[in-house]
This record gives sequence, structure tokens and C-alpha cells, in this order.
Amino acid sequence: MCDEDCDLGGLCGLLRPKATQGTLDDPEHDIISKEEKALTQYDLGTALQEQRKLPEAIRCYKEAIQLNPALVDAHYNLGSAIQAQGNDEEALKHYKKTLELESEHVLANYNAGYLLHEHGRLKEALVHFKKAAELEPGDFDTHINLGNVLRELGRGAEAISAYRQAIAADASCVMAYYNLGNALHDAGELDEAIAHFARATELDETYVDAHFNLGIAYQEKLDYRAALRCYDTCAALDPTFQEAVEAANIIRMHNLQNEGNGKGS
Repeated sequence: MCDEDCDLGGLCGLLRPKATQGTLDDPEHDIISKEEKALTQYDLGTALQEQRKLPEAIRCYKEAIQLNPALVDAHYNLGSAIQAQGNDEEALKHYKKTLELESEHVLANYNAGYLLHEHGRLKEALVHFKKAAELEPGDFDTHINLGNVLRELGRGAEAISAYRQAIAADASCVMAYYNLGNALHDAGELDEAIAHFARATELDETYVDAHFNLGIAYQEKLDYRAALRCYDTCAALDPTFQEAVEAANIIRMHNLQNEGNGKGS
């Protein structure tokens, strides 16, 4: 789950609860039968959601919930299907219902955090991302999202820690290095920021933003030659990246002026 645009609406491979077996003469038969019918609707819903038949999947999940209101994963998948339709507020209601039934549901915590962050509800998002990270500490994407929220809240040191945990979970995650570089740059730690931006560009040579921010950090260190290389790389990768083109031109003008004054570059 490393990309910024995570696909939160697909199937999540959730375990399905199993109803106990009963006979027609059992007093509990009607309850068991309803549970089994609920599972049938849930299974059908997951299959339909996998086929991106969202309205049909939603109807199945709602039927499953009507038959068995305690079927946690039906509430969760209903939320994910509704989210895939773009109705974030309604999806959030179902994630919260999932968490009422099972407070340690990792995906419901993660998706609730994601939606709350998207809508600027940072303190609420923080609660859910922290819980998701606690429940699944090896998920680098959760640590990245947690770091992003912390950074937006101005809690830079904690954001840096979260990004470091993301790298510990997956040392090849480009976004973790890039975001850590940004947080270190915020803190004025230019040398370490440069190291992490550089690592991001090593892992993804086409990552324009990482090259650009690396250039900014070099420029702030007064290493204009290295900064120019970064800006030129940006312009080569994306000729429409006007900020990179302008930054490169400014350095070239600076160099020409210095040469004219006999100072060199």
C-alpha cells in the first residue's frame, strides 16, 4: 500500500465467520438459518465488489446486515464499496459502525483515518492511524500516513519517527524516503534531508518531485552545481515543470554574473 492514491475500495480478503450447524427441529435453527443467509449475501457481495458491480454489492451487504447486524465484515465492506462510489461521509459512517463492533479492526481504522485526513479532520485521523499502526506495526503505508498527519499538525519530530518506522518496515519504499526528506528539511536538517531525497531518486529515477526537492536542499547548502544538476534532471523528465526550469535559469544567471565579476561558479 505505498502509493499516495491507495486503492481502498477493493476486496480486502477478510475472513468470513462460520455459522454453527443445526437441524430443522432446533429452537436455534431460525437464528442459524439467518446467519447462514447473511453469510451467503456477504459472499455474493464480495464477489460482486470484486467485479466492480458496486450497486449490486451494496445491496447484498445491506441484506447481510439486516439478517445479521453483528456481521462485522459486512459493515466494513459496505463502507469500502460506498467509498469506491465516492460517498466518503456515508462510507465513514460504516467504518465507524465496524469499529463499534470491533475496535481493533485494522482496515476500518486505516480507512477511517484516510478519509478523515482527506477531509482535513486531522486530530480524528491521527487517532485511527495510530491505532492501525499499533495493530499492524509492519505496514509501512500506515506509518507514512501517520507521518503525513503529524507533519500537517506541526508535530515534526513525531512525523520523522513515523517515516523512519515506515523505512524500517520496507527499506525500498520511495515515498517513505521522500516524506522523511521533507520532514527533515522542515527541521533544518539539510544533510540528512539530502541523503533521503537522494535515496528516493535512486529507487525511482523518474521521481521528479524528489529531484526537485533535492535541488532545493543543495541550493540552500550553497552547492549550486549539484542543485543545477537536479533541476536539469527535473526539466528533462518533465519539460512542463516550470519551477525547475526557472530555478535552473536563476542559477545559470548567477554563474554568469560571477564569471563576469571574475569569481567563477
